Amino acid sequence: MRPALDTPVLPADHPVIPTPKVGVLLVNLGSPEAPTRNAVKAYLKEFLSDRRVVELPPILWQIILRGFVLNTRPSTTAHAYRQIWTEAGSPLAAITAEQAYGLTFGDNVIVDWAMRYGKPAIADRVKALKEAGCQRILIAPLYPQYAEGDALATRAPHPTTVARRPGLYRRTEGLGRAAGCGAVVRTRSHCCQFPFDAGLDARGW
Repeated sequence: MRPALDTPVLPADHPVIPTPKVGVLLVNLGSPEAPTRNAVKAYLKEFLSDRRVVELPPILWQIILRGFVLNTRPSTTAHAYRQIWTEAGSPLAAITAEQAYGLTFGDNVIVDWAMRYGKPAIADRVKALKEAGCQRILIAPLYPQYAEGDALATRAPHPTTVARRPGLYRRTEGLGRAAGCGAVVRTRSHCCQFPFDAGLDARGW
């Protein structure tokens, strides 16, 4: 019997073609790597050097930043971080990681997380997702509001990567639709299934 025309027939020695995957990268603002003066200084230098965060003329702001802010603020900020630091790291990093590990969109979707400022860096995690076989990557900033200092700053370094703000706080099903699959959101206390054809999608910012 001849195979149907729409049924692919491959030679027995044909290499296995992996199923294309979709990457979902949850992105939060950032956190220092440790509650120390040096770690906080490195974090603040990267964060406050972004012209979308501080819109003063760059030359003027860099004088203020390097001459005053980075020599006075890191110590007090590091002390504040030490009051809230956990065994899993900063609360923001720990919660973001837990959110990523708690999201399930099926076997062909890989969920990861990154920080816009600090580590894990967006570029590093995007590279890892590509190496894992992701041909499409959705960057989802976890900001409930729009501002150039957060959402746009997250999108700017990666203009060729699919970037959306799906409104995760209210419309988690939108993220599943953007990823091209039904969204299953799992947490420690509940599991909610959202259908593929949910009316809300993840277009726009």
